[in-house]
Amino acid sequence: MKYLIITVISLLMLTSCNGTKNTKEKSTEIDNKFIGEYSIQSVLKKNISNKNLTISFDQNDKAVTGSSGCNTFFGNFIRNGKTITFNKISSTKIYCSDNAVNQLEKEFNSAITSVTTIIKQSYHQIVLGNKEGTEVMILIKEK
Repeated sequence: MKYLIITVISLLMLTSCNGTKNTKEKSTEIDNKFIGEYSIQSVLKKNISNKNLTISFDQNDKAVTGSSGCNTFFGNFIRNGKTITFNKISSTKIYCSDNAVNQLEKEFNSAITSVTTIIKQSYHQIVLGNKEGTEVMILIKEK
């Protein structure tokens, strides 16, 4: 009887350890979907798919980089599940004579600092939102 109880307890422990492993694998799978380069399709529900704005996430360095129009931006991100924040976002200061592109860069810079959550994530798309849960950006993964 003593050996039977020890065997049952051992099997339960092995099963629970295996469940933890699967959760860890799923977390890694989500992170692998997240990293990479994306084209920015919309900012504040405004379609900008033809403006060639990009954003890239580097999981190893927790770095974010991209193009915001005339300039490139760079900084850090912190992600914990569906929560994401961008820190120390800076950009180059190249003069852009196109007022529409300047306005788009201002809107983008304001939008990225308001992001706090991942509303939706798949292999091909990420929808970022603010603390109210309002859509801020839609990103489409580059191939």
